Amino acid sequence: MKIRILGVPLDLGQERRGVDMGPSAVRAAGLNHALKNLGHLDVMNKTAILGVGLVSSALGKKIL
Repeated sequence: MKIRILGVPLDLGQERRGVDMGPSAVRAAGLNHALKNLGHLDVMNKTAILGVGLVSSALGKKIL
């Protein structure tokens, strides 16, 4: 089984700071290593991607 891990940091609608750091925290906790130890040998950690429909405060326009 191929497993691809995509990080999508998102904090829209959240009052707490730091919730967008969730994908990084999961990676730092060793998700790749844990999945490989369970027998999933084809694990790839992809880079973080932007959430769909985010608004750029600098441009005032939708990015995606």
